[in-house]
Amino acid sequence: MFREDPVAALDNVRNDNGRIAGRIAGYIETDPKLLEAVRKLVAVFPTLNKPAIGAGLRRAQMQCTTAQEARTTREIENFVRNLGDRAVSAGYTAEAEQPDFDPAPSKTSITPKRDGGELLTDEYSTQLSDPFAKVPLPLLPDTPQ
Repeated sequence: MFREDPVAALDNVRNDNGRIAGRIAGYIETDPKLLEAVRKLVAVFPTLNKPAIGAGLRRAQMQCTTAQEARTTREIENFVRNLGDRAVSAGYTAEAEQPDFDPAPSKTSITPKRDGGELLTDEYSTQLSDPFAKVPLPLLPDTPQ
């Protein structure tokens, strides 16, 4: 659907730049040949949404981590450079500077680390912990008195 009519594919998320970036990244990650559909999208979408398109392209590029995907990485980079749209380029550059962006999520345990301060203790959070147990306090650096 995105290949034939990219505007219709993203019309329902037009006001949400985060979702636009996520969808663009997902489409390009799965099929880099969809870059031409992104070109059509840039021509039609308003300037306010174009940084989200650039951010999505950068996310897709950052997901390409293997040696086989190096060609795709170069294609995306060249596409953004040759597109010549300042708003898309700005979103592309800004996405790389995001401190919380993790291009390759770790495959470690999803279970959060427990530090002893939870009310529910077991694996499925159904057992109550001891409400009278000592609460671990964070250590503070020594302060001069």
